[in-house]
Amino acid sequence: MKLQHMPEDISIYLSDQFPLTDVVSLGRFLERQSCLIPAYVPPPVGLLDIAGLLYARDVERVAIEILPDRNLVSRIVSIAREGVNSWTEPARISASLMAFSQAMDINFEPSIAFHEFAHVQGNAEANKELAWFRSADNAGAQLWIDLALRRRASLGIGEPEAVPTHDLAKPLRRWTRNYIVALKIAELELKKMAPIERAIQLFTWMFEDFLLAGPAALFSTAYFSPKAARRRMIKHLRSPDRVRAIKGIKNAAWDITHLSDFVERVNRDQTIGKRYIFATADKSLASIARLLLLGEDSLSDRTRLVENLCLWWPQRDAEKIVEALWELVARVEEAPQPRRKSNSPSVVSDFVEQGEASVLSWKSK
Repeated sequence: MKLQHMPEDISIYLSDQFPLTDVVSLGRFLERQSCLIPAYVPPPVGLLDIAGLLYARDVERVAIEILPDRNLVSRIVSIAREGVNSWTEPARISASLMAFSQAMDINFEPSIAFHEFAHVQGNAEANKELAWFRSADNAGAQLWIDLALRRRASLGIGEPEAVPTHDLAKPLRRWTRNYIVALKIAELELKKMAPIERAIQLFTWMFEDFLLAGPAALFSTAYFSPKAARRRMIKHLRSPDRVRAIKGIKNAAWDITHLSDFVERVNRDQTIGKRYIFATADKSLASIARLLLLGEDSLSDRTRLVENLCLWWPQRDAEKIVEALWELVARVEEAPQPRRKSNSPSVVSDFVEQGEASVLSWKSK
């Protein structure tokens, strides 16, 4: 079976047993969902074109790795354990992504998802989930293909084999920083002020008191915007149960951490023949990830950045946000270290304590 769309002097052949029609169908479905954000420019034939992927792997010697968010990982585990109870869009995406990836020998890197799970459910439960995921990842492409195309309702793989125990509950420094920013986002959201004022005040606080971090800043820009799906981005923020509000903020901090891990891996591994694709069924998270990957040339183009922010903001507000960011970036270049008001050893715990106190004390009127 010869693949098309290849350079004239290169031919790649697949076994006649390769389920080409099914894999092409799954790839087209995934591309229609806009759930995959590549940290590279896909080939003209498409991100999930089979010939393009095989050319990258076998000719260019490039390894492609998928970074799934926790929701996709949890659904993959649920499908492996219980089968499909309801064909929701996230369930279809999860099953199709696993089927396509196994058929094309594309690896998953779900570590952040399991750190998040351990943070919520504890280390023992997270390691159980990890065992199920590894078992699902070894189930075989055909089982997943048949399941994703609804030819079967479950994988039927039985109980997972034991895996080495990992300390998944160990606190991640990156998450703690993102949690502090998420608490500040929540604090500003609960105050009476214009959305544009919230955004600019957060940027100023990040520069003067904390860290000016791109993923957290862009998350806040999307969240504060008039078009934001706020209830999905930070859940239960105005709940009478203030502990529940804190849980929603922690969940948002994990979303930011998925984004920051994605960017860090891209920046770190871009020269070693590895490419990353972030996978999420969360449309808000996907749109932020795309904006993060505009690149330095695009970020130096104010007009293009304003155009992208207009997905969330009116033109005038988008221009104000870009102007504020430019000013702060210029100040960072002059003085890379933030002008923190406190350099004490307890500064991180102090920020967490102050942020949680502000959120917990809020009362609806």
